[in-house]
Amino acid sequence: MEKANSFILSVILQLLYLLVACIATNISTDQSALFALKDKVTLNSSHPLTQNWSSQSSVCDWIGVTCGSRHHRVRALNISNMEIVGTIPPQLGNLSFLVSLDVSKNNFLGDIPQDLSRLRRLKVIDLGYNNFRGEIPMWFGFFSELQILILDNNGFTAIPPASISNLSKLETISVRSNHLQGNFPKDIGNLQSLKELVLISNQLTGAIPYSIFNISSLETLALTYNQLSGSLPADICRGLHKIKSITIISNQLSGHIPASLPNCTELYELSLSYNNFNGIIPPDIVNLERLVILALGGNNLQGTHLIGDSVQKRVFFWLTTLGMQKFTSEEHSVPAADMPNNEKFMIVEAWKHADFLCKGYILSALEDDFIAIQNNNIRNMTSLWILNFKTNNLTGVIPKEIGNLHKLETLYLQFNELSGSIPEELFNISTLRVMSLAFNNRSGSLPSASSYWQTNLHYLHLGNNSIDGVIPSSISNSSNLKELNLNHNKFSGPIPNSLGDLRQLERLTLFENNLSSPHLSILTSLANCRSLKVLEIAVNPLNGVLPDSIGNLSSSLVLFDLEETEIRGEIPLGIGNLSNLKHFFHIRQ
Repeated sequence: MEKANSFILSVILQLLYLLVACIATNISTDQSALFALKDKVTLNSSHPLTQNWSSQSSVCDWIGVTCGSRHHRVRALNISNMEIVGTIPPQLGNLSFLVSLDVSKNNFLGDIPQDLSRLRRLKVIDLGYNNFRGEIPMWFGFFSELQILILDNNGFTAIPPASISNLSKLETISVRSNHLQGNFPKDIGNLQSLKELVLISNQLTGAIPYSIFNISSLETLALTYNQLSGSLPADICRGLHKIKSITIISNQLSGHIPASLPNCTELYELSLSYNNFNGIIPPDIVNLERLVILALGGNNLQGTHLIGDSVQKRVFFWLTTLGMQKFTSEEHSVPAADMPNNEKFMIVEAWKHADFLCKGYILSALEDDFIAIQNNNIRNMTSLWILNFKTNNLTGVIPKEIGNLHKLETLYLQFNELSGSIPEELFNISTLRVMSLAFNNRSGSLPSASSYWQTNLHYLHLGNNSIDGVIPSSISNSSNLKELNLNHNKFSGPIPNSLGDLRQLERLTLFENNLSSPHLSILTSLANCRSLKVLEIAVNPLNGVLPDSIGNLSSSLVLFDLEETEIRGEIPLGIGNLSNLKHFFHIRQ
C-alpha cells in the first residue's frame, strides 16, 4: 500500500511538473511573439513600451496586454493610439489564445503576415488608422469566430469574396476611408449576423446588391461618399426589420425614395442627400416616431401634394446633413476659400457650437425649393432637437407649433424670406440653446412678459430683420446667453440695463437701431459681464458724454464700436484699462 501511494504521488508530481513546464513554455511563446513585435517597430526611449515590455516583468503585466485567468495566456492585445511606427511580425501569429487584437491609430505599414491566420480564436480585429495597403487578405476568412472587423483609414483596395464569405458570426465590418474600388462586394449579403456595415468614403460603383436589404439583423448601413448607382428596393423594410440608420449621401442613386420606408419603425436616421432621387417624398415618413435626422437635400424631389387641407397636415420640415458635414470632421474645420460668405458664416457658427451637435452631424438646409413653412403636423416630430433651414427661399410665417418641440436645442432659419412676428412660443422652449433668424423679413416685437425667456439660450441671432418695439428687460432671464445679436432692426427705447445680468455674455451686437441709454448707464451695467469681448452699439442715438467708467468694462474686450452714436466729449483715460482692446471705433463728427 505504501509503495502504491508513493507511486501515485510520484505520478502527480511529474504531471504537475509537466503542466508548469507547459505553461512556462506557452508564456514564453507569447513573450517571444511580443518581443518580435517590439523589434519591428520604432520606439523612442521615453515610449511606454520601451521599458515596460521587458523580461523583468510578467507578460501579463505589460501595457496593452490582457491574459486569461484560466490558461494564463495572452487573450487581448491593445496598443492603439501609441504613436507606433513599424510592421506586424509573423510571430504575432503564435499568440494562439488571442481573442482581441487592436493596433489602431498608429503608423503600421507593409503587408499583414499570413501567419496571423492561425489566430482562430479572434473575435475582434481593429487595424484602423494605419497605412496597410492592397486587398484585404483572403485568409481573413479563416477567422470563423470573428465578430468585429475594423479597417478604417487605410489603403485597402478590395474585399475579395473569400475574405468574408465564411464569417458567419461577423456583426460589424467597417472599412471607412480606404480605396475600395469596383462593384459593391455582394458576398456581404451572406453575413446574416451583421449589424453594422460601414463603407463610407471609398470608390465603390454599381448597384447595392439586393441581398444587403435582406440582412434581418442589420442596424446601420453607411455607404456615404461612393459612386453607387441604381435604386433602393421598393420593399426596403421587408428584410431590414431592425434597421436604425441608413446613410447613403453623395452617390448616384436614382429613382423614388421608397414609400415603404415608414415601415422601418426603428429608423432614427435617414440620410440620402446629394443623389439623383426624384418624385415625391413619402408623406408617412412623418410617422416615424424615432426619426431624429432626415437628410434628403440635393436631389430632385417634389413636395407632397394632397387634396384639400391635407397639405397642411402632411407638409413638414425636411432636414438635410451634408451641406456642412464635411467641414465638421477633425480634418476639415475651415470653410473652402471659394465658399459664399453666407455659407462661411454658417460653417463658422456651426463649428463654434460643435460641442453639442450630435456626433459631428450638422443639419444644413434643404436645397429642393418646394418647401414653405406652413405646417401644423410639426407637433408629431417632438423628438427633433435640430432644425436647420438656412439659406433657402422659405416664405410665410414660422409656425407656432415649433414651440411644441420640447427637445429642440438648435433652430437655424437665417437667410430666408420669412415674414411676420416671431411666435412667442419659441421663447418658452427651455432646451433651446441656439436660435438664428437673421437675414429675413421678420417684424413685430419680442415678448416682454417675465414668463418668457426661461430658456437655455446661448446664442440668439435676430439681426437684419424689421423687428421693432423695445428690447425686453426679461431677456436677462436667459442667463446663459453668450451672444446676443439684434443689429439692423427697428428697436427703439432704452437699452435695458438688465443686460448687465448676463454674466456669461461674450458678444453684444445692437448697431443700426434706434436705441438710447440715459446717461449711458448701459456701459456701467455691462461692467458686470467679465467675459465680454465684442460690444457693438454703433448707429444708435445714444447721446451723452462717454464716462470714465468705461475702463471698468471687461479686460477681455477686443472690439468696441461707438460710431455714429451722437456721443460727445473726449475719450476718457480709463479706456487704457482695456488691455486687450484692438479695435475702437469712436464718434464721427
